[in-house]
Amino acid sequence: MAIKRRARPKRASTKKPNDELAVKPVQVSASGLPPRKAGGRFAEPYGMLLPPTHGSTLEVSFMSSLKEFSAELYASVSREWRFDISRLWKFDFAWVEPKVAVEVEGGVFSRGAASKGHAGGAAYASNCEKYNVAQHQGWSVIRLSPDMLAPPSISRWLNVISDLVHWRSEHGRGVLHTSLPNPAPGEVIGRKSIKALFG
Repeated sequence: MAIKRRARPKRASTKKPNDELAVKPVQVSASGLPPRKAGGRFAEPYGMLLPPTHGSTLEVSFMSSLKEFSAELYASVSREWRFDISRLWKFDFAWVEPKVAVEVEGGVFSRGAASKGHAGGAAYASNCEKYNVAQHQGWSVIRLSPDMLAPPSISRWLNVISDLVHWRSEHGRGVLHTSLPNPAPGEVIGRKSIKALFG
C-alpha cells in the first residue's frame, strides 16, 4: 500500500516588496504611446519608461543629480532611447524633441581590445560609428566620464545640458554659440586637475 506524503506548506517570502524595482520597463515612442511596428519590428525610434534606480551606478548618479538640478529636465528625459532602429543604437538619456542626448561613459581607463565598457577596442570603434550617425541625424551628444559626474564637475555639465536643451527647443538644431562655464577650482579632467593643467 502506497503511503501518501503530505504536501509541505509554502513558506511566506521574506523579501520585502520594492515598488520602484517592481516597475516593468515600458516601451514608448516620442508621442508617449507604444511604438509602431512594421513587419514584426519597430518602425520608429522609442525609449523606455524606467525607474530612476534602474541602470549602472553612474547612470543612477546622473539621474539623482539631474533631479536635484531641474525638475523640468528630469521629467522630460527619456531613458534608453533607440534613435536608430536599423542598428538598434540607443542613448543612455535623451531629450527627443531638441535632439540632445547624454552618454555615460564607463570604463574610460580600461585598456586593450578585450577591455569591457566603452573603452574596449571593438566598443570604441562601434561608438565612433554610432556618434557619427547621431551627428548626421542632427543629435547633439554630451559624453560624460565618471570624473565629470562627480561634484563639482556635474553642476557645470548640467548647466551645459540645460542650455542646449532650452536653446535647441527655441531655435532649432543649430549650433549654440556660447562659451562653456568655467571649470571650478580643482575640478578633475581625466586624471589631471585644472590646477595641474593651468598652474
